Amino acid sequence: MFLQHFKEISISMQFDQVNNLFKKINTVDKLLHKDTLEEDTYLKSEPCFYSYSIEVDRDMVALRMDMQSNSDYKSKKTSEDEIPENSSEFCEHAFWWKFKFDGKKLHVVNISGAD
Repeated sequence: MFLQHFKEISISMQFDQVNNLFKKINTVDKLLHKDTLEEDTYLKSEPCFYSYSIEVDRDMVALRMDMQSNSDYKSKKTSEDEIPENSSEFCEHAFWWKFKFDGKKLHVVNISGAD
């Protein structure tokens, strides 16, 4: 059943954004010297942008992907309800994965999101 519905599961679990997190934060070895790594994908020409972070607190590791509104974006069109493209209804979402590190492996503690 998992394989049959993997595409839908992958979308809802934000696997593509977790991949993007590791592409944007490509120097994970900096965690040897810091507890938090962050990167934004801000483009002035886009209505929304992602912020990515990895946070380590003792044996807990959090991967976070936040979509935010680009306040500098000048909307060229609106939705049927006259809502600008960079409105919070479209652009503001948070998604995070929490893991426990046992010294060798990461174990999923929870996966959460908020709109």
